[in-house]
Amino acid sequence: MNKKVIITRGLSGAGKTTWSKQYVKDHPDFLRISRDDIDFMLSDNYPKKKEQLIFRTRDYLIGTALSQGFDLVLDETYLVPDKIEGLNLSLKAYTLFWHKHLDVQIQDFLDVQIEQCIKRDKERFFHVGEEFIKRYYKEYVEPLLTNRGITEWTV
Repeated sequence: MNKKVIITRGLSGAGKTTWSKQYVKDHPDFLRISRDDIDFMLSDNYPKKKEQLIFRTRDYLIGTALSQGFDLVLDETYLVPDKIEGLNLSLKAYTLFWHKHLDVQIQDFLDVQIEQCIKRDKERFFHVGEEFIKRYYKEYVEPLLTNRGITEWTV
């Protein structure tokens, strides 16, 4: 049986982390990997120079967890196409090394109203801000609302 990878997709404040934490609590074979948590672990800010370290750490955790038999919830925004492609390359590297396939599924949070995301974001200790959310909505979410693309595939 293939290992399963669930990828969350939606704006900041859409409920991805809340859903992910509850999902892994209800499904003990799953682990949650969060790029944001890796970032917060390394420091309280997000300088561009450590972005590569964050993604390599995430990819290492993905490979290690899968190789130890866990299914995964990848808790992140996953709206930017090059970030999704980077993740897909990491998943492909696992399948090539271990000669195993992965069933990948998108868990969408695209229908959460932008006003709700902005409100929730304001309540956070680490927040991205209203302008960031509005820009991401316009640039990434609006196009996906008319064409969500493939939401399940096997790597």
